[in-house]
Amino acid sequence: MSLGGLQASNMERNAFQDLYDEGVLHIAAAGNAGNRACSYPACYDSVMSVGATDIDNDIASFSVHNDENEIAAPGVNVKSTIPRDRYANYDGTSMATPHVSGAALVLWNKFPSATNIEIRDALNAGAIDLGATGRDEFYGYGLLNYWNSYGILSEDTPPDECLDSTLNVVPSGKGCSDITNLSICGRNQAKAHCPKKCNVCDSYGCVDSTLQWEYDGGESTCTDLASENQATIDQLCENVGISSTCRATCGCG
Repeated sequence: MSLGGLQASNMERNAFQDLYDEGVLHIAAAGNAGNRACSYPACYDSVMSVGATDIDNDIASFSVHNDENEIAAPGVNVKSTIPRDRYANYDGTSMATPHVSGAALVLWNKFPSATNIEIRDALNAGAIDLGATGRDEFYGYGLLNYWNSYGILSEDTPPDECLDSTLNVVPSGKGCSDITNLSICGRNQAKAHCPKKCNVCDSYGCVDSTLQWEYDGGESTCTDLASENQATIDQLCENVGISSTCRATCGCG
């Protein structure tokens, strides 16, 4: 949220808290007054308040600083879209906030079972500590760092053993996302290829697809993959198409 005002409201505070309790993560610009005055909604406890940094990772002179600041991100001379298909550079905590929101979005796509609290904690714990040691009123917990936060969630989140294959089946050329009639899920082959779609994760979430599938212009099976040496298996399983298809061979169990 790139907005703010100096007046707090109990109704607004409660509304944000209710949504937060329901799993929503709110991220808002700290404000551009360059003082310690609270800007709302950023200063509500249920909202992440974002400060702005410059190219040297110094806190911007205009960035509001107070004990509600939670994290900082680039907010000086940031290129932005403007009307009529043009671009311009802007300063502001409103430029910093989308960096944090975007990182949160990508993290949540990578870890869809994470809660809003876990995403928030990972963003804060992964931030690069700048300024005074620990949380401070200028940087909050520090400068946003996606990969640090990703690493935290990777350690805390077990691998998802129930993945639908992202590869199409030979010779139909269709995949799990093409299934509209779930009667096909009566077949064990379909269950092994698309356990989420077929709602059989408990039984088939960590088994290989038994179907022949298309990959990199060729046709193969999980049996073919399993016959390779471990180094080759490990390399091929780095591809999400193969790891989502040959779940057992790629090591989900």
